[in-house]
Amino acid sequence: MKNNKLEYWFLILISGIFFFSCSKDKGYYAKTPNEPIYKGNMYDYLKSKPGVYDSLIKVIDRIELQGLMRDSFCYTICIDQCEFSDGVTKLKQHVKFI
Repeated sequence: MKNNKLEYWFLILISGIFFFSCSKDKGYYAKTPNEPIYKGNMYDYLKSKPGVYDSLIKVIDRIELQGLMRDSFCYTICIDQCEFSDGVTKLKQHVKFI
């Protein structure tokens, strides 16, 4: 009988811990975006950030996608200058090993 009461209270304690640990706190949440929404097309936005997306702009210019970037709705994952140079360095290292 004593063992059943102990199991019962242990179950209530564990249930209480799970119930209160899953509650949401107010926490930090920025409701406004860090940067204002850009009123323009994707190509002009990339051009407006000199030194950040220069390599990506070169690639877009080389394969002549300026019209697509200006006229249509497109979603682009933009890599900045640092990531682009890291990728080229790793590609060169990989080519050396082959």
